[in-house]
Amino acid sequence: MKKRAILHYNATKPAALRVKEEVAEFLTSNGFEVLDRHSKKLSTWGETKVPHVTYSDRFRKVTYRMGADARMLIGYREILKKEKADLLVTIGGDGTLLFYKGLYNLPLFAIGSKTSFLCQARIDNWKPRLERALKNWKIDSNPMLEAKFGSYLTEAAMNEICVKNPRHRMLRFILKVNGVNSYFGADGVIFSTAIGSSGYAYSAGGREFTSKRLVGIVPVAPHRRRFKPMRVKSTSPIELKILSRYKHDVVDVVIDGQIVYEMGLNASLIIRKSKRSVSMLKVK
Repeated sequence: MKKRAILHYNATKPAALRVKEEVAEFLTSNGFEVLDRHSKKLSTWGETKVPHVTYSDRFRKVTYRMGADARMLIGYREILKKEKADLLVTIGGDGTLLFYKGLYNLPLFAIGSKTSFLCQARIDNWKPRLERALKNWKIDSNPMLEAKFGSYLTEAAMNEICVKNPRHRMLRFILKVNGVNSYFGADGVIFSTAIGSSGYAYSAGGREFTSKRLVGIVPVAPHRRRFKPMRVKSTSPIELKILSRYKHDVVDVVIDGQIVYEMGLNASLIIRKSKRSVSMLKVK
């Protein structure tokens, strides 16, 4: 049976548009049927709904805050997961990889720019790297994190989940890890995977680590530096409660810097390892 590859690209990047036809031709020459899903009209797949409310302990609701296209695509995720293919290829950068990473149950090969860190290849070297990856077909599984509001689960994060105040005011946190409470003030808190430990979490003062069994917890500008970055086992119970005297304030819960939820203050969320993971095609 002929192999199939799904191709997605960032149409706002001229370099991605320039190289997408070359990638498609290369995959075709290597025995793949290429499915260009970027331009497929999702509206032809039927109706779908995505939650659009706000969460708090009082109202127990959740809000997505993202573009209409993103909401629509996530709404069609159950259909996308059933797409029969062998490989997902993204062209654009780390952001493109992070956007599509959870929409398919497929091994992923990402082509980015010179500044891309997560992608396996760049626009200027993708062909030999993809060729090696196809010949030595091996998969690297990367764990993800998710946040839980009451009974509601957020999208899974490959890099990090960041909780921060959109109103640029310091927040008061109670962080409970393995039954031990920590009280501190900060602009936010970052919960990172091993992959994410080299990104935003590292820039905020956290340490890089490679163990997939760990979760990094990094405060953003903690008051008087009273809370230090820490690493805990991914199986550790982690709960974060945000305190405020302002009734109408909300905090942003940001998944991989792309999908934003609003959460009412004086509410709490659970951070935990997701059952889902991201499969990346290895390049030797």
